[in-house]
Amino acid sequence: MTPHFKRYLNRKDVNLLEVKQYIDRILNKRIVANVKYSIKPKYEETVLKEMAAYWGVPIETALTKRRFTEAVNCKHAFRFAIRKVTGMKMEGIGALLNCDHASVSHSIKFVNDTKIGDKEYYSKCLELAEHLRMVLIELDLNENQPTLYEIPCDIFFHN
Repeated sequence: MTPHFKRYLNRKDVNLLEVKQYIDRILNKRIVANVKYSIKPKYEETVLKEMAAYWGVPIETALTKRRFTEAVNCKHAFRFAIRKVTGMKMEGIGALLNCDHASVSHSIKFVNDTKIGDKEYYSKCLELAEHLRMVLIELDLNENQPTLYEIPCDIFFHN
């Protein structure tokens, strides 16, 4: 930003620089929210465990064919969150969660329909999607970091 433009934005009657910074913050937030992440095959189980722990159910609930209300709502939320964050194909989500693509499509429509009817459930699904996004970011950041077992012992214990 040039000094002349910055001076223009800092006029005394209206502080346009603050408005510009506010708009930039909103745009950056939207750009980050629209980035699609991928679930690497070696992290599929970890991701499912994290999502199940966040929802407060055992991991088998997401993979079972049973149709109890709490299990169905959990499955809908998982399918919706994975589609929203990763943009995976519905067949891929179905293979991950032990269902077919039609079930995934129905779950996405079901959760989107709760925007009007059950806002609490919809907001919980959005929070799950945001948690999934944070888990995937964390896995990507820590992918090349050595674990404690990979670090040589002589680094920690000097004689």
